[in-house]
Amino acid sequence: MKRIQNRFNNLAAMAKQIESSRRIKTEQRTGGESWIRGQQPRTYTSTSYNMDWKGYRQWSASVELLLNQVFGENSPHVINFNKTNLNHEYQDFEVRYPVFLAAKDDYENGYIFDVRSLVSAKVFSDELEQAEELIKKKHTTAAAVIAGTVLETTIRELAQQHGVDLGSVNKMNSDLAKEGVYNDAMKDQVQAWYKIRNNAAHGKPDEFTDSQVEVMIQGIRNFVADQMK
Repeated sequence: MKRIQNRFNNLAAMAKQIESSRRIKTEQRTGGESWIRGQQPRTYTSTSYNMDWKGYRQWSASVELLLNQVFGENSPHVINFNKTNLNHEYQDFEVRYPVFLAAKDDYENGYIFDVRSLVSAKVFSDELEQAEELIKKKHTTAAAVIAGTVLETTIRELAQQHGVDLGSVNKMNSDLAKEGVYNDAMKDQVQAWYKIRNNAAHGKPDEFTDSQVEVMIQGIRNFVADQMK
């Protein structure tokens, strides 16, 4: 979380510098068909733009990457940031800068993560119901794999929310505990659940029991409800 906030702040400072470098220059010029049939030269206004172009391109690429990582490539912020197709980068900046500020504000106030968490929690609940149905029909291995997938996805979501580097489930789990997202007891429980998932996925049904998977499903349900809120 701290690293993401620092990145937003750095890009906001960069945007201020780009904004202060912008200049519009207008001048009166003459030209065109100025000597046809004795007409006077036509006068027109020429407008030119100046800005820290290199800085803008760097800022734009960095913001796009950050928004994708934080909100997801299909989020409104990413879509709005990328849909500018104006004739000049000067105008692009005028459109993209407010989108960046809105995204920064939503991140700092937790709005986007609240929405994503609600959606994720609903999806995970449906998948855990499937796992419960499978365990009732004695399809224990399949139930363990589905529940384990929910667990893995939840850990990945939490890592993204709290600025933890993505990696293996065990590594993210340890890092989340270090960040204080949950305590060491929960870290050990997550590791135990994921061990059952791995045994199920690798065809080792003798390494776990039906009752262990039942407890695992309920435990993961409680974990999702507690963390994705």
